[in-house]
Amino acid sequence: MLEQNILKLKRERAPTNFVAATSVLPVFGNNLRLLTSLVGTQTKVRNDLDIGRIQFQRYLRAESFPKPHVLKKICDYFMVDARILTDPLNESLLGEMMLVKSSGPKPAHSVSWMSAIGFAVSEHDFFDDGGALDDGLYAMWQWCAARKNTILRKLFRISRQDGAMVIRGYAPREFFPKGTRLKDREYRGICLHIADQGYVFLTFFAQPSQMISMAYAKPTRLSEHSSNTLIGFHAITRDELPDMPRLSRLVIEKLDMSPRKLIEEAHTPSFFSLSDLPRTYADLLSTPPA
Repeated sequence: MLEQNILKLKRERAPTNFVAATSVLPVFGNNLRLLTSLVGTQTKVRNDLDIGRIQFQRYLRAESFPKPHVLKKICDYFMVDARILTDPLNESLLGEMMLVKSSGPKPAHSVSWMSAIGFAVSEHDFFDDGGALDDGLYAMWQWCAARKNTILRKLFRISRQDGAMVIRGYAPREFFPKGTRLKDREYRGICLHIADQGYVFLTFFAQPSQMISMAYAKPTRLSEHSSNTLIGFHAITRDELPDMPRLSRLVIEKLDMSPRKLIEEAHTPSFFSLSDLPRTYADLLSTPPA
């Protein structure tokens, strides 16, 4: 779809569309310049993307668009999408791009879901919005359920949808065969507010795993600098594996949404050893769940 849209844009011959295309050239040039400055030098970015200096300068000077396969490479590198051709970047758009917003047809069993949830929670308002969780990007630290003695750090986004808090994130690409589509690594879920007791996160993974995970976390002030921290535990539905935990303590932190920080997060590894963590986090994760 990405390549088809760009090909259509480049092949359009009508004069009015030509004017429209040339009018967004500066937008792409400015966006590319901003993204490059957040990552490093132009030389580093050009070398990483294998784009010649002259061609890269033409992009920056708003003299040409990249070919579809080059645009895809640029988007993958910066963790953005093709809107960098037409929409000036800001904090909100960068955050949305990092966790790609996708929409599709409603599942045929959606009515059954609504009926079951209404039956199960008819006397409780778990969608109460009076808690501490704001929309935005979060990082969850936990013991990895697929690698021994490894801490997993994964990003997810919380947003509001029809009065409920919903979750979207992506499992690390290292868990999947090379070439796996992004949507096949996606997980989605809901966040339930339990009055002053904290939050429950229910997440559902895509095919073929179809795993479900549950996490509980409560806002906790670890220090004067950590008011956006939650601690709790995480459990995942899968068969037992030797020395691979299905239950783990976790730490959740709200992330800065500035463009520079978002780019840094996009290039932060997913796996850590315990010694790599801040001391407070390491101590918390080392304590067995009660």
